[in-house]
Amino acid sequence: MLWLVPLITAVDQTANLAVLWRRDGTNGTRGLEWDAVSCAAVLAVNHFNARDGSIVPEFASVPPGFQLRGLYYDAWSIEATAIIAYRKAVADGAHSIVGPSRSSQSVTVSQLAAIDEVMIVSPWASSPKLSVPSVHPFFARTWPADTLAAANIMAAISGFGWRNVGCE
Repeated sequence: MLWLVPLITAVDQTANLAVLWRRDGTNGTRGLEWDAVSCAAVLAVNHFNARDGSIVPEFASVPPGFQLRGLYYDAWSIEATAIIAYRKAVADGAHSIVGPSRSSQSVTVSQLAAIDEVMIVSPWASSPKLSVPSVHPFFARTWPADTLAAANIMAAISGFGWRNVGCE
């Protein structure tokens, strides 16, 4: 939650936090997994505003007076929809954005966020392209870049002395 620190500048303020998530399942059908992710985003904003530390203990120690206004947009899992969701969020006054979740969406949306100087945090984007600060200066992630995972996998394979590895 350190990415919220720049938003907390004075008492009795509200920051608009946009969430760009996918809200339905494959091919337009309702998907419980995506519903759960969306509900978790709403719950997190509500817990933050209530200073409820039952799930995220740090929320209980946030000084009073600063609130989040959740703005929720369906970014699906395609770049074009994520761009539309991003543009709506900025038009609605988003100060910071969580999402989109996929790397292909985050690369494009992060470049737009750099132009608009809007902080964006993606929970699952793992593309190494997003690690270039000069191109993505307002981007942060909670999931490591693929280069880190690949290096660790190669270290493990080498450490075991394996010469042939298959995956399905």
